[in-house]
Amino acid sequence: MDDKACLICKDDLVLPHKLPCNHIFCYICIKRHLTFRNFCPFCYKFPFHTTDLEKLDSNVVNTTLPNIKIPLFKHMNEVLLKKELKKYMLNQDGGYQQMLWRMKEFHLIYSAEKMKTKSLSLTGIARVVSKNEKIFFHKKNDHNCPQFLEKQNRSIQKLKDIIKNSKNSHTRESNL
Repeated sequence: MDDKACLICKDDLVLPHKLPCNHIFCYICIKRHLTFRNFCPFCYKFPFHTTDLEKLDSNVVNTTLPNIKIPLFKHMNEVLLKKELKKYMLNQDGGYQQMLWRMKEFHLIYSAEKMKTKSLSLTGIARVVSKNEKIFFHKKNDHNCPQFLEKQNRSIQKLKDIIKNSKNSHTRESNL
């Protein structure tokens, strides 16, 4: 087998990541696998978690995620939906609403991972994901709801802490 091929999708590695057992996968493939299972899909060693993934050197293989077209979900019948799910090797079981939710979640996660490969700030990524989530799931803005405001303030504070910690680590590295 080609050492530049993902052991799950059998395609060229995209954002290659390695498990502690030294098997290499596309980031999206292995992250999706480890979301539902805790073992290596090749050798079945376990337990593993997404935190065990090690990003490989970007000079070795192509590290950009390909662009994918987001389908128009509201115009999708069950046959087309199953075809889209199969295209991305997603589970095709369950009712129409479950499959539709699975497809929307995949596109949200994929777009967030795609933005990580670009030089977007964490705040920028969070904004885009939030916007896409509202579009995909038709979420309404309950800005007057106290629970919404409290949750939003906690999220903003978490993002500020992440940005602050990121800046502090960069400052320490530059002082060395």
